[in-house]
Amino acid sequence: MPRTSKLTSGVDLDFDANVENAIYSSNGEGYDFAVLDVIDKTKKITFSTAKQGERLGDSTNPEFLLDSTDWSNFVVGKVSTYGSDKTSSAREQAKEDNDLLDEINYCAYLGLPAILISITEENCVLMARVINFSLLHSHHIMTVWVRISADDAEGNFLQSAWKIWNKFRLLCNHNSRIGLALELKSDLPDLSEMKQWLGEPVRCVILNTGVFLTNKKGFPVLSKAHQSVLGKFFGIKCQIVVTGPNNHDAGMRVYQQYIDHLYNNRPTPDQYQIFADGYEDYLQAPLQPLMDNLESSTYEVFEKDPVKYRRYREAIHACLEEKHKNADKPVVVMVVGAGRGPLVKAALQASKDTNVKIKCYAVEKNVNATVTLELLKRTKWLEDDVTVVGCDMREWEAPELADIVVSELLGSFGDNELSPECLDGTDRFLKPGAVSIPCSYTSFLAPVSSQKLYNEVMATSNHEKDKPKVTSFEMPYVVRIHNFYGLDEPKPAFTFTHPSKKEEMEGDAPHLKNSRYIEMKFDVSTETILHGFAGYFECQLYGDVDISILPATHSPGMFSWFPIFFPIHSPMHLQKGDKLTVNLWRVCSPQKVWYEWAISTPTASCIHNPGGRSYTIGL
Repeated sequence: MPRTSKLTSGVDLDFDANVENAIYSSNGEGYDFAVLDVIDKTKKITFSTAKQGERLGDSTNPEFLLDSTDWSNFVVGKVSTYGSDKTSSAREQAKEDNDLLDEINYCAYLGLPAILISITEENCVLMARVINFSLLHSHHIMTVWVRISADDAEGNFLQSAWKIWNKFRLLCNHNSRIGLALELKSDLPDLSEMKQWLGEPVRCVILNTGVFLTNKKGFPVLSKAHQSVLGKFFGIKCQIVVTGPNNHDAGMRVYQQYIDHLYNNRPTPDQYQIFADGYEDYLQAPLQPLMDNLESSTYEVFEKDPVKYRRYREAIHACLEEKHKNADKPVVVMVVGAGRGPLVKAALQASKDTNVKIKCYAVEKNVNATVTLELLKRTKWLEDDVTVVGCDMREWEAPELADIVVSELLGSFGDNELSPECLDGTDRFLKPGAVSIPCSYTSFLAPVSSQKLYNEVMATSNHEKDKPKVTSFEMPYVVRIHNFYGLDEPKPAFTFTHPSKKEEMEGDAPHLKNSRYIEMKFDVSTETILHGFAGYFECQLYGDVDISILPATHSPGMFSWFPIFFPIHSPMHLQKGDKLTVNLWRVCSPQKVWYEWAISTPTASCIHNPGGRSYTIGL
């Protein structure tokens, strides 16, 4: 069904041969679509043996025949459950397979957007084979919602339900057109356990009317636990389907109204969430600002960040106050990688706030951006001592030494846009005791499960026919990681501090000082599938002024950076209690920098991106 800012909900109306009645009934109760059986399940029939009035829509009045848009917006089909009887002969099983295909093909003929199937431990393999065959050998784009109950007879939620789903998903080779229809029961596991499902492709959450409680006014409500869980699934834009008997005089509408009330009363999104809306799980190649000149619109997006430049201004303010309050001549501030001037503005404002005069150099290699800087100098900075320099900071011969160097060269993984290499080039024009803002930054890595991200990377590899398939799985992506489950907390990887120590810059191969290697160990708390690693950074600008995209310390409202994602070639099945060992390299040559990564326990993977064969960052 369509995904919009509005909650989309459906109601399970079982079988109705007259689609006019079904749509009228569901819309009349406030629902967006109806979930209907393909054939009348009260009769022991198959699609091929069904008579008039026993198939979905075959009793609809001719004047109400739906066009494809109506079918694709108002109806989800429930196909019959087959394959549960393991005593069936091969002939009987083949007949059941054909009966299931008949129903699926009919739904495709009608143009339904999705079908709902129910699987159990008994029929999982047989249903998977038929569904996979249908998806691979048909031209329709219909998706499959796999209904999984939130517990089994013994209440073993994770141990049973996830195993069944995972088996089905693996049998169908992570097909992106297969999603989950997760049914929540009255008894829920802890929220910490439920979070595992946030990494799965949950298309809808099914709520039985029996799960609802009745408040003092006689209306249906959910327990606090159910509200909390539902809120998490609202966050990944799941749809809701209400099923079961109507237990209220006001009809099924009251369930939809209550769910809509919960959705509309979610916490107000912050600036980061507003900015990220629509970018969830959308893969982007990291910027290569040393090789490519950014467009004005790209600069404009970054300049709208309400937090980053305020923090930079506070850092420059603190440095001027602490180290230069009584300076008898202007403090030399060099903004390297000045872009369209936001850091220059921050430095000038900090100068006014502290009453400490500065002499500012705006160094920018993008000749197009220097046009904007020169314009600002002639109009906005007429009374300020600003010199615009159109040059690569690594090649610039500064006319004097700097007291403070300010830069915004960080990428989503901290060092992945070559901040270390760029700032190494500025060390030669620093005064003794000069300050770099930022003065240090640390990258962090965490293992994640996200079939959504895996499917996105796979789709990229399928589109790029001229490249080996491994290429897409051997490069990092900037992405607003959304539909995911974190297996363990992020751990620090690489730290860089500035200015560099003099002895680090000496020797025959100074570029090697920025090469790094680390072995990281993570604990696996539940059986799951590993799809890759999420990367973040923390940065100390100056003193106690910092910025961060690490989830635990994320600078509120800052949206200049999304996390980074390092995929792996093949999803890895992990067991509860496993110790996951990850090996990560940052490799430097005189011309380029690249990352390599691998898993060494509990099962060894290949080394990804060896020698930078698929992805490098050019110097």
